[in-house]
Amino acid sequence: MTEAQLASMIEQAVYSNGVGYRSIRRARGFAYVMSGRNASGANLPFDISSDKRITRGESILIELNVQADGFWADLTRTWFIGEPDGELKRRYEAVSEANEEATRSAADGIPARELDKVAREVISSRGLSGEFNHRLGHGIGFRLHEPPSLHPASDEIIRKNMTFTIEPGVYGEYHGIRVEDVVLAGGKSGTKLSKA
Repeated sequence: MTEAQLASMIEQAVYSNGVGYRSIRRARGFAYVMSGRNASGANLPFDISSDKRITRGESILIELNVQADGFWADLTRTWFIGEPDGELKRRYEAVSEANEEATRSAADGIPARELDKVAREVISSRGLSGEFNHRLGHGIGFRLHEPPSLHPASDEIIRKNMTFTIEPGVYGEYHGIRVEDVVLAGGKSGTKLSKA
């Protein structure tokens, strides 16, 4: 199938299953499916799902923005049809580990730039620092993007009960890999609110 066909199936599922779920009155989903070479630009603004056919062995990056009764969620997963080659698997493991380490570090009082640094150090230790070329995350709640902004020059401080995304990623000529979760900052570490 094409990227656009898969995106439309995901959006339809959010709309049809979301309205009425746990008394939700309004639910909309915006899915962006990018595979192989198309996923290499998933770090840029204005993601799009195209008429490109998804093929075995390439990365399939799916970003999903969902709004339910005024609250936003932001989730990105990277999938593979079949077993990814060793290099794609290595990159995926680095991104997943960076996500986990940053989530564990999302404690009250940590500077946002330090949280960004935790994820960057994991990816850099795998020799991929040149492929992580966007901020680690952003606040989320009544708006899809709101403070705090998690990036290397941020002056913001993470406080307990803040919600924000943690979304490390790596992007090469023929791939884009990102793992994004919504995280709730705690007193000593963060908790993922994303369940998928």
